Amino acid sequence: MRTLVFVLLMSGLADAQALRPLHVSPAGGILDDRGVPVALRGVNNSESNSTDAEYAAQTQLLSTNVVRLIINPVSWNGNVQNYQSTIDGLIQRAKKYGNYVIAVCDAPDTDTAFTFWASFAKMYAADPAILYDTVEDTRGADANTWSNDQNQLIAAIRTYSPASVIFVEDTGTAFEQIVAGTLPDLAWSNLVWNFHLYAGPSGTCTTAASARYANWPKNIDPLVAYAERQGHGLAIAEWGGCNDSEPYHTNITSYAQAHEIALVYYDSTNLIAASGNTFQLTATGTKVAAAYKAIAAGGPTTVTSVSSTNGAATLAPEAIASAYGAGLATATQNAASVPLPLNLAGTSVIVTDVNGISRTAELFYVSSTQINYQVPPGIAVGKAAVTVMLDGDPAAFGTATIAAIAPGLYTVDGSGKGTAAGIVFTRHANGATNTADTTVPIDLGADSDQVTLELFGSGIRGHAAAVTCKIGTTAATVEYAGPQNSFVGLDQVNITLPKSLRGSGTQPLTLTVDGQTTGAVNVSFR
Repeated sequence: MRTLVFVLLMSGLADAQALRPLHVSPAGGILDDRGVPVALRGVNNSESNSTDAEYAAQTQLLSTNVVRLIINPVSWNGNVQNYQSTIDGLIQRAKKYGNYVIAVCDAPDTDTAFTFWASFAKMYAADPAILYDTVEDTRGADANTWSNDQNQLIAAIRTYSPASVIFVEDTGTAFEQIVAGTLPDLAWSNLVWNFHLYAGPSGTCTTAASARYANWPKNIDPLVAYAERQGHGLAIAEWGGCNDSEPYHTNITSYAQAHEIALVYYDSTNLIAASGNTFQLTATGTKVAAAYKAIAAGGPTTVTSVSSTNGAATLAPEAIASAYGAGLATATQNAASVPLPLNLAGTSVIVTDVNGISRTAELFYVSSTQINYQVPPGIAVGKAAVTVMLDGDPAAFGTATIAAIAPGLYTVDGSGKGTAAGIVFTRHANGATNTADTTVPIDLGADSDQVTLELFGSGIRGHAAAVTCKIGTTAATVEYAGPQNSFVGLDQVNITLPKSLRGSGTQPLTLTVDGQTTGAVNVSFR
């Protein structure tokens, strides 16, 4: 059988747009609504400790895209001195400079926090720039109380903002209990496990050391691995500050980059300083800026998945797809046998459908820039997330549109256009047979010869009873439409060629499968 060529018609990335809606992928990546990874990096700001000029400077000099804003819920709930308008002004200022806002509720008790979140989430329900952080709401609680309180607070937010991204931090041991199985995980989507990690006292700095920073990274690794497996995002929403020494600084920033962890520095006062009417980076700010720029440039790439037959953006369950990106595998490798592997050269592909159900795809081929895989059976119709995993970590994210039917035919050049890739099988009246391929004009032989055209494609299986063929304006009989059993995921269609096509030259051929018509491919007759 002809070797199949998998070709992607690479679609250009959409122009970047600020503050698109975010979500957490099944592999724990924070993505926008196009499936593009968003490397969140920024600083903490209280209600009023940064001026408009400082906001502009920190965004530009530090390459930030998020501000974590501490809000007083007592003042908010009572709208003390028009407090809600003051906070909204700070939020709009952050957004003006291209920053998402992580809203933090500094509540004295859960009831106050619950009232605040219900009001705040209702006000900002339609704003994609607003992210939520429940960290200050459950200080000192035992693990079960923490879990109950978190569920209540998340429910209050989700009542008005059902798809919101919510950052949660535990009391210091609850995440470990979840990993150990002694405490139920929070059963919500779009959650980000959030850590505060400090190096400890140094000089005039009295901030206590974080237990999870001890024995770095031994204490944090199991939590990060679990969160990624369960589809939780990751963040270190407080780090640095008055003690941003080495190797602490490099440990935090390099680890965050390797695991796609959002980073939010303790505050901006250590990072930028006024110089007349302008601002400049401090020595620490220079280090943070370099780290943030590296994170922005070196995060997971976007992967685009299309039909292997014609580069169409719509896929179907069990169809063969091609995905292109960068850094998708550490080696080039083909599947050696069937059943096809779920992992090649450390690479795997996870497809998560519109219902949130994830399935691992079988792989034909991987390289650093291309993967050929079979769309898993059972994937629901609608928008699906495609995540490429490399050695257990997310390497690239993308989306695919899944339809019940997405038929396509292979062509000689692999583009989905031009000459059909197939075999011409002729059976003569005396029982003799011969074959040819479709790169030369087809000889329909004598009137007594039966000439069958075998074409190959994808997205056709399961619909054999509803496949028709047209060559030019001539209807042709479909003898068989279904799996090509020598190649996993490949479909074969056998077409009886009418003698009326003799001498007709090049003709477009299309299949219609349950009402869906393939792109035209060419066949020639002499």
